[in-house]
Amino acid sequence: MRCLYYQLIDSTQNQAKKLIDLREINEVVAIVAEEQSAGRGQYGKSWVSPKEAGLYVSIVVASSTFASLMRDPIETSLTTVVAEAM
Repeated sequence: MRCLYYQLIDSTQNQAKKLIDLREINEVVAIVAEEQSAGRGQYGKSWVSPKEAGLYVSIVVASSTFASLMRDPIETSLTTVVAEAM
């Protein structure tokens, strides 16, 4: 699992989409930010993401690694991401 950490980013979802569009995802990638300037929730709704009020994360899973995730619970991976980000 790869963790990309940002103090400030427009949106973790935007960064995830950029990585997918560039075909740079070949594993599980967590995009983690302390603050988002243009966060988005479901269905394009705005998401307020102030600094030091939360940890904002988007996770992208490459199709080639999806099967292995079914054998290795993602909770373990998420714990690793949070520990690395802190």
